[in-house]
Amino acid sequence: MVKGMLHGETVLLGNIYAPNAQDGEFYTVLFSQLVDMDCANIILAGDFNCVLCPKMDKFPPQSMLTKNSKALWQIINELDLIDVWRHYNPLSKEYTFHSNPHLSHSSQGNVLGQMVSQ
Repeated sequence: MVKGMLHGETVLLGNIYAPNAQDGEFYTVLFSQLVDMDCANIILAGDFNCVLCPKMDKFPPQSMLTKNSKALWQIINELDLIDVWRHYNPLSKEYTFHSNPHLSHSSQGNVLGQMVSQ
């Protein structure tokens, strides 16, 4: 993660690759680091290895959130972030990952940020 100035505003940019196992500690450390960097403008992108909406982001659809999904939602809610792609594509089902062993598809990459009113 880097923190710098963009058009006179302090911005925190992060490229995240989360472990593919259920690892709540990873999200706890990530949240602590984000809070410690003390920045109002946050943009996080990457592979969080979980889906935020299993009914929309998995095929076949699922109804339960994983521990990682719940931990990521907590970060999103605490820092007032949004899933940018889902915000602009609320009904779209597009998948970025296929698992042959599980015969499933999912969308695991996200761009998270704050809404800026203009």
